[in-house]
Amino acid sequence: MASSTTQPINSKVFQAAANGEIEVFKNIILLNNNQFSLDQLLTPEKNTIAHVNIIASKNGTPSFLEGVLELCPPLLARTNVRGETPLLMAARYGHDLIVEFLINRSKLLEQSDLEKATLGVDKEFADETPLYMAVEAEYLDLVDEILNNCSSLATNGGPFGRNVLHAAVITRNAGVTRVLLEKEELINLTKEADKDGKIPLHYAVSSFCCNNNNLEIVRMLLEKDERSAYIKDRTGSTALHIAALNHRGGSFEIIKEILSRFPDSYESVDNDDNNFLHLVVMKQSLSTLKLILQHFPFTSYLLNRKDYRGNTPLLHMVATSERPMDSEILQALLSHPRRKLPKLFDKYTVLKSHLRKSHMLNDSSHKKMMNNAEKKKIEQKEKLRTKIANFRESTLVAAALIATVTFTAGFTLPGGNISGDDNKQQQQQGSAVLRNNVAFQAFIVTDTIALVLSTTAVFINLFLTIASLGEDENEEFVSNYIKSMNLTIWAMAFMVIAFVTGTYAVLSLSNALAIAICLIGLSFFIRFFSIIKSKFKRFDFTNIGREAIIVVG
Repeated sequence: MASSTTQPINSKVFQAAANGEIEVFKNIILLNNNQFSLDQLLTPEKNTIAHVNIIASKNGTPSFLEGVLELCPPLLARTNVRGETPLLMAARYGHDLIVEFLINRSKLLEQSDLEKATLGVDKEFADETPLYMAVEAEYLDLVDEILNNCSSLATNGGPFGRNVLHAAVITRNAGVTRVLLEKEELINLTKEADKDGKIPLHYAVSSFCCNNNNLEIVRMLLEKDERSAYIKDRTGSTALHIAALNHRGGSFEIIKEILSRFPDSYESVDNDDNNFLHLVVMKQSLSTLKLILQHFPFTSYLLNRKDYRGNTPLLHMVATSERPMDSEILQALLSHPRRKLPKLFDKYTVLKSHLRKSHMLNDSSHKKMMNNAEKKKIEQKEKLRTKIANFRESTLVAAALIATVTFTAGFTLPGGNISGDDNKQQQQQGSAVLRNNVAFQAFIVTDTIALVLSTTAVFINLFLTIASLGEDENEEFVSNYIKSMNLTIWAMAFMVIAFVTGTYAVLSLSNALAIAICLIGLSFFIRFFSIIKSKFKRFDFTNIGREAIIVVG
């Protein structure tokens, strides 16, 4: 009969379990005449030798567990002080092969033992089950393994009343979310709320931050459960309300997705009787507000709809905003053709005060604001003109120097010219000595290209200086200045190639020196292309003439 007393694991036994030395435990049983159960070997934390092996495992293979469970099957269901079974611990550490083995091993047990072995709960980690841990850790293979082999895990959840679908959404893992939603028995998880009354969709829209994964998750959840768009949390907020409160950007994409599928969901109000536009305005999200006003026909209804206090979205912002009101937000609301402004102004003198402070009602203030804006615009133009003048001057000097050098090189040829008194030499007198040399021919071609490019750049700069007549900041002129700079840059590159090929032509009899010179010269292009690739700049000429964005290169 096996002993029922527990024994502490000594260092030798601990190392054997960690290293997967099954023979040590076979010997222990033999020495005790089969009267000792291995599940009685425990650490101070009540970890068994199975727990120790899983913790220490580097390759995640179940070979040791296969042997030790043959010697002592109860090890499968034994828990430590935190309520962790070996399966739960394997799930936490992401050992999918061990998880697969333990699940298959569990199937051999009676149902009651199976549940005990697999549904162990980690008390320290707030009732997290193996499936919840695998989802939270984003172990997709492990999630697949658990779902395919142990369906009884499907509805087990985690902390705060959340289920595994909550965990997948919170981690923003579209792959895990898709796997869970493909299981028919998990469809109802889309409706299950946590302790705050939030369903998975609520977390999907609240954690949206310009992330394609989140938008994909939202679409999957809406496709699987159409009614989820109308489910409210404890504050009465639907997914639409929560998306409206998202201040991290991208909320319009979520709002658009929900309203395109469920256009009547805009009617939903929260416990404070606010529609989603109340919340957009309250957060003073200008970009989201403008897009909503432009794209949805029902905004006139929302703009004029009052909550139970009689506040429309505009008045709600005045009453609740803790920060100064954005004048652009006010302008967007007031400029909407269907808003009812006069009646509101009669009722709320406080709104008049805010509007006057925003330079929107007081004529003198408005004129002052416009004068300041015009003055600022002129200052910006002057700064831009100065920058463009410096830019043009630098480009012109560089292009002129390159044109001069390449022009001179065309008449001072490497290797010199033919001169002589005999008839044959007289016929070829003045011709280049190296005219049949391939490197020399490359020199002539690249030198000519550099000359043409740099001369063209000089011409463009000179022509634009006359043609611009003080309109340097005009988009068309700036674009041409950029082109002249690009021509100058490439002229410089061809000039370097011309130097390298010309030098190689005259040093061809000394290969070592010729190659060394070529390598030194061509090293220019390492820096050249790294700068071209990493230093492209975008010049943003906004609020000056018409809006323009010019890209260098």
